[in-house]
Parts: sequence; C-alpha cells; structure tokens
Amino acid sequence: MAVRNDWPELVNILQRALDSISPEQRKQIHNKWIGVRYEHGVDYDLFWQSLAAFLVIISLFYFYNRKLSREILQRKQAQKTALGAKDDADKANQAKSEFLSVMSHELRTPLTSIKGALGLLCSGKIADLPDKALTLLKIANDNSDRLIL
Repeated sequence: MAVRNDWPELVNILQRALDSISPEQRKQIHNKWIGVRYEHGVDYDLFWQSLAAFLVIISLFYFYNRKLSREILQRKQAQKTALGAKDDADKANQAKSEFLSVMSHELRTPLTSIKGALGLLCSGKIADLPDKALTLLKIANDNSDRLIL
C-alpha cells in the first residue's frame, strides 16, 4: 500500500494490520478483489450474427452486380441498334446524293442544248422573228440560266 512520506505512523499501523492477516486470508482477499474468472465455452451467437450479416452483404453485392450486368447488356444492344440505324441513314444519304447527282446530270445535258438553241434564236442570226417572240425567247433564255447554274 502506498502512504504519504510525511505520515510514518500510518505506515507502521498499516504494516501491523497486514502482518496480523494470515496467508490464507490474504489469498482470499486477493482472489476476491483481483481475481480473474474465466468462462469456459464458446459464444456462438456472435458468430452466427456475423455470418448472417456477411451473407446479407454478399447477397446485396451479388444482386447489384447482376443488375449492373443486365444494364450493360441493354446498353450494348442499344448501342448496336443505334450504330445499325446510323449506318442505314448514311447509306440512304449516300443513295440520295448519288440520285441527285445523276438527275442533275440527266437534266443539265438537254437543258444545255436548249439554252444554246435559245441563245441562237435570241441573237437573231438564224431567223427574223417578231419582237414579241424575241421578248419571249429572251425571257426563256434568262430563266434557263437559273436552271443550269
């Protein structure tokens, strides 16, 4: 036991009191106040609770992973569909461009010869035409310029 240094009388009193206690009583006091009790056996409740919590967490991860897998599959299918639609649109646009190019060529070829004939008629080198006919030919010639260009 610890006692203050300026109280030496208390040290003597306590020492005499401790000396009067038998070794058996000391052991009993020691065991009562400082004794450690060991419980024998295993507490399985904590084990089962931990196992259940672990299984719930693993199940949640599993189902979340399955959900993500389905979403990824759906996105891949949607992307494939979108790429197919884009390819179809590109092909249709290409076909349209080719059609317009061919039609433009097919229309310009005869219009060019018509324009040339109108130019000759308007110049008056081929035949003498009345003023009204020349006016109409000039209008037709001017409008054909817009079609060819």
